[in-house]
Amino acid sequence: PPAPTQDPIMCLQTNSITALNFSDIAVTTDQTKAQFLTSILNRGTNTRLIQGYNAQTYGIGKVLTRFELTKIALESNCLQSDQLYKNTVFSDVPHDNSEMSVIIGTAQALGIVNGKDGKFYPNQAVTYAEMSKILLGSGFYFQQHSPAITYTASFPGITDESFRQYAEYAVRLGLVSLDNGSFPQNRPIYRDTMLQVLTRYISYLKN
Repeated sequence: PPAPTQDPIMCLQTNSITALNFSDIAVTTDQTKAQFLTSILNRGTNTRLIQGYNAQTYGIGKVLTRFELTKIALESNCLQSDQLYKNTVFSDVPHDNSEMSVIIGTAQALGIVNGKDGKFYPNQAVTYAEMSKILLGSGFYFQQHSPAITYTASFPGITDESFRQYAEYAVRLGLVSLDNGSFPQNRPIYRDTMLQVLTRYISYLKN
């Protein structure tokens, strides 16, 4: 897909604050990605884009949850709206002013996420297909879930065609690698994989 002619995520200020070094990330390449992401200040929330579980640990081997991904998607696509929405839809998400309620409520109000049978399952592991849909569906290449360019199906592995265009973009942008030529639709995403995905996504859009 063509790169944007202007930076679509101007709220992200790269290399603006001192990076964090996490004790549970030993691999050099993962540490480099973590340092890049933790050095990004999101001026919409005035916080680091990636913070880890605390200042020392990232949780490298943990699965990424649906709530964590939704927060990342909103913040990395600069969707901190002046109007924030508390959750009023999902029974398994608080209906208060908590971060989880506001993040998921705002994403639902903007049409980025939906649940199933009135639930969102915020602590459930997110899949590659869901990651592609929520991250890319919040950003530059999709408007109201309509892709800027519609691509012909080019690989197997998609059993739910509602994920097709998001998966095509994820592969074409180098965010997801095919598994023996097939898209890993239902495989869970781990937090270390999200380091790679988000680094590539932000670097591509800001370049």
